Amino acid sequence: KTAKRMPTPELLIDLLKQDDKPIEWLVEPYIPANGIIFLYGKTSIGKSPLSWKLAQSVSEGLDFFHCPAKQGPVLYIEIDTHLTLVKPRLRLLDPVPQQLWWLDLYPRFDILNVNPDQHRILLNANEKIRPALVIINTLRKTHSHKDGDSNIASHVYSAFQGRFPESALLFTHHDKKTFKDPQIETSDDEAFSGSQAWLNDAQFVLHLVIKNKDERKVDLIH
Repeated sequence: KTAKRMPTPELLIDLLKQDDKPIEWLVEPYIPANGIIFLYGKTSIGKSPLSWKLAQSVSEGLDFFHCPAKQGPVLYIEIDTHLTLVKPRLRLLDPVPQQLWWLDLYPRFDILNVNPDQHRILLNANEKIRPALVIINTLRKTHSHKDGDSNIASHVYSAFQGRFPESALLFTHHDKKTFKDPQIETSDDEAFSGSQAWLNDAQFVLHLVIKNKDERKVDLIH
């Protein structure tokens, strides 16, 4: 592999004269070709089906809700749900993606403390697949620290980028529950604690929200 050239200081006046490089997209305007994408929304709003549709679109080069997708291999890392519960729903994808790889790490995986076998699995996955997009479902099961620790976000993101340096990384996460009754405690699994750290360190943030409760319509805000 060719060593990456280290950046050197440039005069700002010269830098501003240079033409801007256009953003390369996997799905415009939602998924850039690299960097970190953070997708969050309430429980059961449809984050997983949306991420499957996104994986299908990139894998097959199909439109993602009328947005053209650039075709490329996709790796889906599932940590949130047992495979036996997911497979029947995945069979509903039409067409079934031909360039989508599935990595089952359920029920928990700590990217900041991987064992030798896990390290080898991730290394081999990157070398074999060279994924354009890696989808991680869900963020809260990728580490053993508290989401409220503002230092953890950069460590988790960097750990995944180190293993998939040429891929776009999309993480799914939950909204924070809000309650009017102060006696009701927020579930740790559903709380969107430490949200600013996770949002600030991502390049793109997508929020899946309910648009019309009566018609069960949702909207994707970026």
